[in-house]
Amino acid sequence: MLFVLGLLVQGPQHPNVCYEVFVRSFYDSNGDGIGDLRGLTQKLDYITGLGADCVWLMPVAESPSYHGYDVTDYYKVEHDYGTNDDFTVFVTAAHQHKIRVLVDLVLNHTSSEHPWFQEALRDTTAPHRSWYRWSTTPANNWHKSHLVEVGNEVSNTPGTHAVLRDFGQYVRSIAPQSYTVGEVWDNTDVILTYYPDQLDAYFAFPISEALMAAVRTGKTGGLLPTVEQFQRAEPAWRWAPFQRNHDQTRTLTALGNDTAGARLAATILLTLPGVPFIYYGEEIGMTGDKPDERLRTPMQWTRTSAGFTSGKPWETPQPDSLVHNVADEDRAAGSLLKLYRWLIRLRAGDDALRDGDLTPVETGNESVLAYLRKAPSVEVLIVANLGTKPAAPFALPGRYTLRNLLHPGANRSSLPTLAPRQAYIFEITRRP
Repeated sequence: MLFVLGLLVQGPQHPNVCYEVFVRSFYDSNGDGIGDLRGLTQKLDYITGLGADCVWLMPVAESPSYHGYDVTDYYKVEHDYGTNDDFTVFVTAAHQHKIRVLVDLVLNHTSSEHPWFQEALRDTTAPHRSWYRWSTTPANNWHKSHLVEVGNEVSNTPGTHAVLRDFGQYVRSIAPQSYTVGEVWDNTDVILTYYPDQLDAYFAFPISEALMAAVRTGKTGGLLPTVEQFQRAEPAWRWAPFQRNHDQTRTLTALGNDTAGARLAATILLTLPGVPFIYYGEEIGMTGDKPDERLRTPMQWTRTSAGFTSGKPWETPQPDSLVHNVADEDRAAGSLLKLYRWLIRLRAGDDALRDGDLTPVETGNESVLAYLRKAPSVEVLIVANLGTKPAAPFALPGRYTLRNLLHPGANRSSLPTLAPRQAYIFEITRRP
């Protein structure tokens, strides 16, 4: 269980689209090769330009590790990233950009260097001794007691649910406009046991897996049934679909450098219900595979690392920076970056795409995915030919006019032949 905690001080209770950032790899303001909070503040215009109204910061608290997931001081910003004052300046600037800030709050475990653990290690009567699970063999597995283990069960236990319920209620009592989202990396049935009264939302891992499988295999598979299961259970603002995160092979790598597939995945993600999360660099097609450091490489602002830092970067950038970078995609017509910007803005301004229910549409072709998003005043049809061959159009009931929202042009009264590895978004106007 990974917590992400954000305080939403303005606007609706939940974000439209959230952008996940690894601060160490985003932008370096002082030339030491490490991204920092001042650098992130300088790049807020880019995030605003992308259309995201929320940013999720991977851990920024003091930690001896590059990733920050073993905290030594929850009240102090990691010195590589700056100071507590730098964090305050960043949050203030983000709110001025109308960007909400989610902070990764790591409560499963502390660093073995944390004073609580060091004290407990030396003294069995120490006040925090019971906060850790002690192994009789050498290990680095010191879980905080909020994750209440029962035998070999380390998740989905009654004690875990009780603690999350107390935590969620406490946060909401002191910050009614807050938004908490948690990580339960499990199947849909298990994730749904963490509702209705614990955290506000959870990452929809099964949707991520089904989305990537559909694009990779060219078959619709279980994607829409999985979305429907979440939709039946909880309001869309309470679950968060995504393509990839900081622990997973990046989209373009997972798809074998299939750029058309990456465009399909982005279009589907950003037209599904839920609160979509985008991992930094996905919008320009950054690549990366395990080990974890190679999933979290410096943001490719330009063709060389000079776009990220004036010094030596903490981690070697991916070689594809010559092809996939912000500067080039900013200029190129039809780039992946421009598609993301268009889709995010389209979602923000369209009631159906932002808040509407999803209804699957039968296409008679396992390679053609189609669904409607419906709001009281607008209806949108999304169609994606996942296959490598053209597909015949399918019939929709009734009479209607289709307005293309991806490639504006003349209205249509029927679907076109569906080009291979291509997605379509149409606003539907029903006619008598």
